[in-house]
Amino acid sequence: MNTVLIIVCILFCIGVVVGIVGHLGYGITRDKAWRVRIQRHHRARRRAGAS
Repeated sequence: MNTVLIIVCILFCIGVVVGIVGHLGYGITRDKAWRVRIQRHHRARRRAGAS
C-alpha cells in the first residue's frame, strides 16, 4: 500500500508542476500576442492620423 501511495503522490506532484508550467507558458505567449496586436493597432492609428 505504501508504494502505491508514494507512486500516486509522485504522479500528482508531476501533474501539478506540469500544469503550473504550462499555464505560465500559455499566459506569457498570450501576453506577447496582445503586445504585438496593440503595437500594430497604434501604428495603424498613427498612419491614419498622418494621412
